[in-house]
Formats: sequence, structure tokens, C-alpha cells
Amino acid sequence: MGILKGKFIVGPVGPVNFRVVKGKNIVSAKPVKGTMKQTKGTIRVASTFGIANQLSSEMMESFKKPISSFQDNLLFKRLTGRLRKIIYNARDLHSDGYSFTGESFNPLSDFDFNIDSPLKMSLNTLPVVSLRDGLLRVVLDDLDNPKKITYPMRSESCEIVVSMSLFRMTDGLKIPGAEYQRLKLKRYQDTISIHEFNYSIPAGCLCVVALNMYYYSITDNYLSILNNKKFSPGSILATYYVPGEYTEDESRKWVDMRRRLTIKIS
Repeated sequence: MGILKGKFIVGPVGPVNFRVVKGKNIVSAKPVKGTMKQTKGTIRVASTFGIANQLSSEMMESFKKPISSFQDNLLFKRLTGRLRKIIYNARDLHSDGYSFTGESFNPLSDFDFNIDSPLKMSLNTLPVVSLRDGLLRVVLDDLDNPKKITYPMRSESCEIVVSMSLFRMTDGLKIPGAEYQRLKLKRYQDTISIHEFNYSIPAGCLCVVALNMYYYSITDNYLSILNNKKFSPGSILATYYVPGEYTEDESRKWVDMRRRLTIKIS
């Protein structure tokens, strides 16, 4: 149905479309369903966007508990934008699949969940993350240095949560929630000098490692969290794709990704 806006008609009327371009009313034929042709290029772009969109949703769902709804409102859009570039750059034009290396997802490193409170402003030296022979290590050192962690006013303690998510992209499977480990520190305690988090990572998986920080105060003997929508440090530390064929690991439960997302890896 066309709508009269000022002296112009805008919208579809019968078999034609009306639109305004540079102050002129332009009339064009409406495309008939089934007659529009997509090139291989446009199909690839559409496929890349769809994969990035779905994988972004899966990652946000996996980190839902560690993020605790304190992310900024543009998180999904920002994450999808980075994933879109990663997926697009990994296209294999000969097989119509995707070719990932261990470094393909590096652009996700240091990606903050809340753009208003970057992790590096609260944890002044980021952990050292490494993956070797299936063992993921996240090492926090120098924790006995008072300048290592920035405590906001009124905070009495800090909790560091390291989370790890796994995705089997070729099979359309994931672990249903991030596996996480915690380290609790009191503001004025003699903190430990080093702490290490360890995870086993099987072949054939995309591994995403994140760190979130939570601060607490004590009021009338009750512990209150200080994190909010404007202050909640958390970031993706590292992301690895581990090539190879996944072998059965009964210690983990795998579930389908939504919409059965699968990615052809060549």
C-alpha cells in the first residue's frame, strides 16, 4: 500500500514500488518472487552473516551466567561484527567451506563484555593464556602486588571468574554452559603471588576463554555486589580453534546448538 508523504508517494502500489531519490518520485517494478538471482558472492556473504549471527548468539548464551546481565546494550552487535570478519576471512572459495587455523579467532582477544568498564582498567596486567597438547593454562601472577587489581570505593573483596566454552562447529554441538573456576580475594589480605586455572581442550573444537571480575561490599553483615550496567569488568581473553577430529569424551555433555548451526570446515 502506497502512502502519500507530502507531495510524494512512498511504498508498493500493485506491481510497482514508489520511492523518493534526491527529491524525485521514482517508480520501479516490484521483483516477482522466485525471479531474483543471487550470485555465488552474495550467497557467500549471506551465509557468512548468518553463521556469525548464530555463533554470536551461542557465545552470549554460553557466557550468560558469568556476564550476569551486566553487559552493554550493544554487545551482540559488536560481537557479531568481529565474528563476521573472522568467518569471511576464513572462506575457502574452492570448497565453499571455511578454513580455520589456531589463530583465526585471535581478533576476539581482549573483547570487553561491557564497553563502559574495560577489564584492563580493573585488572591492570592481563593473564597469560596458553594452549599446548590439549591443556589450556590461564596464569595470573603478581597478585600480591596491590597495584595489580583496582578496587572501587566501598569494595571489600573481589572475585575473579575464568570461564571456558567449547563449540564443535562441524557437528553443530556445544557444551551447554561455560565451565568456570573462581578465585576470591579480600582487599587487604596478603594475596597469593600466582594462581593458575587449567582446562582440558579436545581436538576439533573452538575454545573461548573469558574472565569476569565481581566486587563486593559488606553492609550490616550482608554481602552486596557492586557490579552494575555501567561497571562490570569482563573480557574474552583468548580464543583457539583446535584442528583435528573430535574423539568421544564422556566427561562432558554436548547439546545441539540452536537452529542446528553447522560449519563446513575444509
